[in-house]
Amino acid sequence: MIDITSFSILDKRGDRLLDDIDLNIDTDELTVICGRPGSGKTLLLKAIKGIVSEGLKHEGKIETEGRIGLIFQEPRKQLVRRNVKMEAAFDLENLCYERREIESKIHEFAKFLDAEYLLEKDIDEVSHGEMTKIALLSTMVTHPEIILFDEPLSTLDHTNRKMLLELIRRLKQNGTSIVIAEHDLRDIVGLSDRIILLRDGKISCDGRPKDLKKELHREGVKIPFSWELEVLGGEYGAGQD
Repeated sequence: MIDITSFSILDKRGDRLLDDIDLNIDTDELTVICGRPGSGKTLLLKAIKGIVSEGLKHEGKIETEGRIGLIFQEPRKQLVRRNVKMEAAFDLENLCYERREIESKIHEFAKFLDAEYLLEKDIDEVSHGEMTKIALLSTMVTHPEIILFDEPLSTLDHTNRKMLLELIRRLKQNGTSIVIAEHDLRDIVGLSDRIILLRDGKISCDGRPKDLKKELHREGVKIPFSWELEVLGGEYGAGQD
């Protein structure tokens, strides 16, 4: 689904913001790309989506199969219309779907997301968590095979974090490939199949979540408390030998 070969992004000075990324992401996986702030997580997601800021140079190639959706960390920035239903219809109209099919798709996915109550609202009237749901609705109506999330939990309160995690779980069960850029793994790791750790724009390690506990801890990524105890206990025990 996503095949990245020798991919780099350079700024105007020639500094490498992403450096020689080789990566393959299969279907039906939930992959988390993590690392410290500035490690290149968001930049890699945007590159997969095909969004590279003007002034940046890229090398290598990214090949994808199927439609890709991207949910921004601040979803309000990607919403272009005032009314929720009109926003959900925007991409479908651009793809020249007929009005009856647009209505059908909007209601189908609004039901899946428990978002039918939002359809007649103005976007400025909804909460931040509901904006995330609206952005997801606007993405899902086009049937993307891959959905990218840029730190989706970082700005949500506890209630909305639970809501979004449940939606992500249902998307995964529905066969959607999901890639999440996130620094805090405490809530998402239980849904994850694979962790990719970035350091200074390079892939530091790549594997199953439970196999990377020490590396994640050392890199400052937030991990479940039980993992911290396990890592610290192992380091203490090793120091006693």
